[in-house]
Amino acid sequence: MIAERGGRVLAVDNRAIAQIARTAGAPDEKGAGILMEAKLGDSVSEGETLLSVFAKTNQRCKQAAELAEELQPISVGGRIGENMLIRQIKGVYRPGERFILER
Repeated sequence: MIAERGGRVLAVDNRAIAQIARTAGAPDEKGAGILMEAKLGDSVSEGETLLSVFAKTNQRCKQAAELAEELQPISVGGRIGENMLIRQIKGVYRPGERFILER
């Protein structure tokens, strides 16, 4: 599975990952499964590999890859809350001083 756009890994659907791994043949077949190339919070570029599927047969590998494309278990986007600062409070707060927050 390849990142369609750059950004950060915002979410990973573990149930979908497990379903894809089972489709590839894990845990019954040795060597079958998924290699996660990017984890939650990692920065990724467009076209970068997010996960790789391994299977004993080409048919199982193809089925698992198609399922991965359908389920999209890894979400990539802008950083959550990146632009949420409404207003910056100027000045320095010193412990022990009164702090008044105006609404």
